[in-house]
Amino acid sequence: MILSKIRDDKGYGCVVERSGSQTSYIYFQSFKLDVTPPVEALSASAFGNNNQPLSDEEYYFNKNERYVSHVSGKFKAALTRLSLEFVSTPMKPEL
Repeated sequence: MILSKIRDDKGYGCVVERSGSQTSYIYFQSFKLDVTPPVEALSASAFGNNNQPLSDEEYYFNKNERYVSHVSGKFKAALTRLSLEFVSTPMKPEL
């Protein structure tokens, strides 16, 4: 597996992907990728075999809680790439 950090003018990203193959021979029971504050999650994507996007019913992106994860009972166990994009947010001073 390869873990990549991405930074551009619009924000940051984290990508976890299988190296050298578009087909996963590893079957996953579950997955979850999250980021910790102070950030705002923007988008997430998940791909299965042959670089095909997972169906919306197989994974869930929770923008408020800043994570992407499998949907229990719906995820079909094939995962080759997972990404989460986010921007940094200013910390609020405590009173």
